[in-house]
Amino acid sequence: MQQSSELFFVSSNENKFQEAERILSNSGVQINLFKTTLEEIQSNNLNDIAEQKAINAHDLIQKPVIIEDDGLFINALDGFPGPYSSYV
Repeated sequence: MQQSSELFFVSSNENKFQEAERILSNSGVQINLFKTTLEEIQSNNLNDIAEQKAINAHDLIQKPVIIEDDGLFINALDGFPGPYSSYV
């Protein structure tokens, strides 16, 4: 028998949650919002940032989590601002 578990989208941005909820509901996946601000490490590698945020989110709520992180990579600027877009 398959065990169901709660899946939490961890973010301070309700719009990101609503977008994820719409996308995942098409696949039958139900998510809940855990609203909080996660500390973000400084790194040039978006994967490292997302991985650390996922670890921090799981440590915080001890449940399966989804986090979302992105960057703006402009080729003409050699990828700048990249993962630092929120600061620019």
